[in-house]
Amino acid sequence: MATARLHITGKYLPQSIDKNVVIEGMLTKISSDGRSVELTTFDKIKVNVALSQPFEGEPSGIMQIFGTVKSRTTLAATSYVVFPDDDEGFDPEDHNDFTTVLHVTGRQNLLESSNIVAEETGDGTADTSYQEDYGTDM
Repeated sequence: MATARLHITGKYLPQSIDKNVVIEGMLTKISSDGRSVELTTFDKIKVNVALSQPFEGEPSGIMQIFGTVKSRTTLAATSYVVFPDDDEGFDPEDHNDFTTVLHVTGRQNLLESSNIVAEETGDGTADTSYQEDYGTDM
C-alpha cells in the first residue's frame, strides 16, 4: 500500500518536519560511503538526504526523494528515483509553479487527488505507476 505524502519544494521543508513528503531537485553531491546525498531543489534550497541504501552512480541528474523531513534542511529517504539530466522537455520553473499551486490549493497530497501510486521496490528505489479507475458511472 502506498503512503500518503505531501509534494513540496525546498521552501516548505521547515513547516513539513516529521511529515512524509516527495521533493525533487538536482543531485549535486554524494558522500564517500554513498549513504547520503546533497540535493539542490528547483527553488535553490540545499537539502541533505540520508538514504536507506547506498547510492551508486554519478552525482548528476534529477532526483525525486520519497521520505520524512527531519529538519529545515534534512530528509530521511525511504526511496528515490533518479532521472537523466538530459531531458530537454522538463522545466524546473514550471515544476515550482505546479508545486506552489498544489500547496496554495491544499492539494499537495497527490495520492488523494490522482491515481498515481508510488510503491517501494525494496531496494531503496520507487516504482511509479498510473492506475486506471473509471468507477461505475460510465
